[in-house]
Amino acid sequence: MLDVTSAKPSRAISITDQDVEHRKRTVNLEHDDIARIVSLKDIIAPSINHYTEEFFNRLAKTGGAAALFAQSDALDEAKCRKREHLVALLRGRYDRDYVEQRIDLAALYSKHGLEARSFIGAYQQMMQSIGNDVAEKLHNNAATTLQSLMSLTKVGYFDVSIILDALMGMSRSLLNIEKRSLPWLTLCGFGLASKDAVG
Repeated sequence: MLDVTSAKPSRAISITDQDVEHRKRTVNLEHDDIARIVSLKDIIAPSINHYTEEFFNRLAKTGGAAALFAQSDALDEAKCRKREHLVALLRGRYDRDYVEQRIDLAALYSKHGLEARSFIGAYQQMMQSIGNDVAEKLHNNAATTLQSLMSLTKVGYFDVSIILDALMGMSRSLLNIEKRSLPWLTLCGFGLASKDAVG
């Protein structure tokens, strides 16, 4: 499982190789699925910039990432990392390095207040756009199209589970920090006003 307490200083949460394999089994992401996804590279890779823009255009419409869009440097970094994500997705190596890249991207999202529901909507929009292109290119083979779309759906669930767990883990960490800070704030006088008001 994701480990929040023993994370490296440079990463909000860490993950084990066993957890990666467990997540693959959970979404039934098998070798045949990975082979299909890799085989779609010629269809998907030329439009990576388009899919990236689809993702961020949807984010902009939801209003759940205003802080991210307010900082051009952060937005440029997020777009760069999203393109890197799609390139890595097509390599088919869903190992700990791949997962940690997703966690690092979640850390960037979390830093700028991205709402989980906005992420889900944007990710769904991006994957739908990818799926539409795959279906159009493979329309002459219904069976292959269906299998390919199912494989993409599995890796989609794999990705989303990582991002959401990372976002929630970082939120819990922040909440714990705030809780630990309360006694100090009270000691320094920040809690006295409310106490006197009650009295």
